[in-house]
Amino acid sequence: MNEVGLTRSYREMMDKYRSLALMKAESLDLDHCATDQALNGLLYMLGQEEKKIRIDPAARVTELLKKVFGT
Repeated sequence: MNEVGLTRSYREMMDKYRSLALMKAESLDLDHCATDQALNGLLYMLGQEEKKIRIDPAARVTELLKKVFGT
């Protein structure tokens, strides 16, 4: 994010945001936000895969999955 200038641009935008009288002076860390979104996406994908495994017995491709889901 630093290499493409995103961090600098984000900080400049947040400085302007914080200067507005009615806005809260929140601490919004860009790295933290990006990490949270990546984890949310990963957990979503895991959930979709689990749903597929629960519905479709053919998706239970390992012995562990077969044992856990009873096939």
